[in-house]
Amino acid sequence: MDTSIMQNALGVFQQDCQNLRYKDNNLVLEIQTPKEKLCCPVCGSHNINRNGSHIRRFVSVPIGLSKTYLDMRVHR
Repeated sequence: MDTSIMQNALGVFQQDCQNLRYKDNNLVLEIQTPKEKLCCPVCGSHNINRNGSHIRRFVSVPIGLSKTYLDMRVHR
């Protein structure tokens, strides 16, 4: 998906769209923060360990008549 559409329509910044799929008349965007933009939330260091992650689902604004979900891989 085009980055400007994700930023302007969905309010998603600094993430890349990995996959776009339709499931049960719903639009699901799989997004992930690029490795070079990951940093420690406390000190801001880019030298971090990525030893685990899980998928977090966010509900976004509908596009047309389809509900829109953002599935984001979140590192622990």
